[in-house]
Amino acid sequence: MQTPEQVDQAIPKLTTKIAALVSSNTHVTNPKDRTRNLPINILNAIHKNRKPRKNWQHTRNPDVKTLLNRQTTLVHDLMHSHRDNEWVNFLSNIDPTSESWTNIYKLNIKLMHKRPAVHPLSDNQNILRYDAVAKSEIFADSIEKQFQTPDHTTHTDE
Repeated sequence: MQTPEQVDQAIPKLTTKIAALVSSNTHVTNPKDRTRNLPINILNAIHKNRKPRKNWQHTRNPDVKTLLNRQTTLVHDLMHSHRDNEWVNFLSNIDPTSESWTNIYKLNIKLMHKRPAVHPLSDNQNILRYDAVAKSEIFADSIEKQFQTPDHTTHTDE
């Protein structure tokens, strides 16, 4: 590419290639629906928490806020005890003669080497972008900025 016109013609091709690569190498994972495994008493407590929250958002009544805080604490305590019970059940069901210990070892390694969260890309206005086309535009802008030649005036000795 020798002329600016050739560069301008190559940019859409590069953008489409980057968009295709980003879309082919990006996958969206659906979070696990954790409510399916919860006991009915916790689900009922969560459901009871919705009405005071809605009422608090509309009225900002301190008494309603107190009720909401109590209900939220109850849900938190129920969830904590449920997680503890699940963990105790998991540990108590382990057979020392089976392959379960390798599963615990693998679980321990996963917990110790937890990967950091991957954050979405943000554009020049610091707006988070999730779709593949917007990501490819961010990559294209970044590459364009990296490959710009600096505007230096040439100095000649006279």
